[in-house]
Amino acid sequence: MFNRINNKFAFYITILIYVLLTLADVILTYVATPDLVAEGNPLVTVHGFGWGALLIAQAISFIVIPYCVYLLFTPYERKVIQCKNFYQFTKQVFTGTYPNGIRWYFHHIWQSWARYSRYVSFLIIVVIFVLRIVAIIEWSLIIYANTVPLTGWWHSPLRDIPFFNIFTYDMPLSMYVAVTAITAFIATGIWYAREYKINKRMLNKGGTN
Repeated sequence: MFNRINNKFAFYITILIYVLLTLADVILTYVATPDLVAEGNPLVTVHGFGWGALLIAQAISFIVIPYCVYLLFTPYERKVIQCKNFYQFTKQVFTGTYPNGIRWYFHHIWQSWARYSRYVSFLIIVVIFVLRIVAIIEWSLIIYANTVPLTGWWHSPLRDIPFFNIFTYDMPLSMYVAVTAITAFIATGIWYAREYKINKRMLNKGGTN
């Protein structure tokens, strides 16, 4: 299976970075709030689970993330999209040449699943990495301040930073939702700009991958 990976060095480095980020997140969480009073994971804040549920969630992520990384670094046969500009390219990618309607839309996704699965994998990887980094920064600030926000985890030290304070003022999950949305939007633009360049190069070569 691993023989299909086209860049094994980048593959293993990405996995290693994720492992290090996850370990840092878990260790800093334990140092900052061993009783999880300041933990923001819904498994704790909503369902009342403890460390066991968090560790199980981390274990599941060690299955999902490596698989996403594997897809990202595994080559696939791209279908050349006939287009003249980026707008036409993205329109073809998202809707294809099928009639309007939800049935045809999902049929198009199924027919182009190799492309979509790489995009979704890229999105998951980037979003999770960014959220890990944000969490590490937040726990580091809490530890540095030597205090845990007693009124709830959403009273984050990040609210003192100009960019983040518009998302964290007494609004549960708002900061992480905002960071997720912004990251996903930027990652989508980066991904499809890259795909458009590859498609354009294939068109110039006469439609070969």
